[in-house]
Amino acid sequence: MNIRSLTSKLNSLLLELNYHSVDVMLLCETWHNADSVAIRRLRAEGYSIVESARPRTRRADESLGVNHGGVAIIAAAGVRLSPVNIGRQPTTLECVVARVLSGSSSCVVIAVYRPGSAAITAAFFAELADILDSLVTSADPIVLAGDVNIKLERTSDPHTIEFSDKQTGYGLAKHVSGATQNADGTLDVECTRDDLPAPAVDIIDIGLSDHRLLRWSSSLLRPTPTYVTPVRRCWRSFYPDVIRTDLLVSTLCDVQPYNDLDRDVLALLYDSTITGLFDRQVPTRSVTCRRRPSSLWFDDECRMAKRNVRRLARAARREGPLASSSLSAATAWRAKRLNYYDGYNTRIEQSALTPTSHIRVDCGGPSMNC
Repeated sequence: MNIRSLTSKLNSLLLELNYHSVDVMLLCETWHNADSVAIRRLRAEGYSIVESARPRTRRADESLGVNHGGVAIIAAAGVRLSPVNIGRQPTTLECVVARVLSGSSSCVVIAVYRPGSAAITAAFFAELADILDSLVTSADPIVLAGDVNIKLERTSDPHTIEFSDKQTGYGLAKHVSGATQNADGTLDVECTRDDLPAPAVDIIDIGLSDHRLLRWSSSLLRPTPTYVTPVRRCWRSFYPDVIRTDLLVSTLCDVQPYNDLDRDVLALLYDSTITGLFDRQVPTRSVTCRRRPSSLWFDDECRMAKRNVRRLARAARREGPLASSSLSAATAWRAKRLNYYDGYNTRIEQSALTPTSHIRVDCGGPSMNC
């Protein structure tokens, strides 16, 4: 909800939270400072808070003027909040991200506010994409909510279309279908993953602001981990000279019996012989591992580069400490690692410009009012 000053309306807001059974509140335009009395009072009364006041200059900080803007996530007792780092803070919008935990359930909530006094620019959509890029592969359900100051009821407006394309590209769906502000505009959003059941969003006028309170229930249960059991060989124990010696004394090198065999039998003989030689030196073993979601841009080229960095690290450790500047293996590992991370960061920047659908894991469970 856009509260338009938390300090002056704190008592009324707490009453509304209790009356409407709200467990987690996402607020924007709190007009607070980092040491605000309202924030200290909420913490003293047992609420968990993750907040971000609008940055001020030193001169403005020393004045008694109102610090407009500001976003905060407030959770009632029994619900834990932990801040989530999204890297560089955006400049075209205000944002705070937190992981909400209740028992064994959790979700990631993003509270955003785009000042209505600022023009809607391409930089805003780019920074919104950066935020979603850093969170969209999370296994936890994601909730994006706040005041974006875009007239979303105007479905043919270019800004509305671009915002809709952006959230759809990241697998999110909007669920607000009515006016959220006194001027009959739909300026506030509530988005969740499109592969989860759509929550019913209540639009309630509680009289504390010219914006309405959006209330809904969210599923918070962590998805059940997915485990796979591939069959692998320990190629670290493979020695080409040994396999070459075994191959020379195998039936494959005795060409006399081949005249009476057809191609299918020859292919079967080859497969069984080679498999038997490998099984003797590097036998197969089943390895159970957890499958984790990843971005689609992390392709085979990225995986190969990552394997090469790890291979060089193992080789360097066999020679001595990785921090050594005199060992050639350690030097090669540091150069390769630097090159890998440069390419990794480039891929992240490119993915922000071209959002794609991401791998997602289904989840469901108990509800919590937000």
